[in-house]
Amino acid sequence: MVCHARALGLYTITSTNGHFFDDETARKTVESGLDRLIISLDGATQETYEQYRIGGRLETVLAGARRLVHWKKRLGKHHPRLVFQMLVVRPNEHEIEEIRRLARETGVDRSTLSQILSGDGGRLANAHLVAGAAAALQVSSDWLLGLSDRPEMAGELLDASLTVTE
Repeated sequence: MVCHARALGLYTITSTNGHFFDDETARKTVESGLDRLIISLDGATQETYEQYRIGGRLETVLAGARRLVHWKKRLGKHHPRLVFQMLVVRPNEHEIEEIRRLARETGVDRSTLSQILSGDGGRLANAHLVAGAAAALQVSSDWLLGLSDRPEMAGELLDASLTVTE
């Protein structure tokens, strides 16, 4: 299906719990032409991960992600863009930085956050979430949302690209 969609020029994206990427499946996924693959990673330790993904094995997900990264490199592919997405809830909110570290260590292209809850249990407004997360991670909001491949903030990009003379 992905190959057919790509042949029609369509952008392709899917998400997964990441439990089924043996070597062959990882290779075929990279060869398929998929543009983006979101891998749900809702905990940085097995104890936290299994609170949300009942019966899930964190190491299985990480091993599958490593296989995908391996096949991208081996085949010289830039796609699919691999994204660890963390659904932030109270039991895992203390592991945000650890998820970020796992993303770097594993070699995926980025990590994102989804649905942080406020202290009273209500959902924070999306703009506030994105702005706060971008500031905390020192990246641009556009990069965090997947709208840009450049993590630098707008001011940094302008500073690097403009020269002011007197």
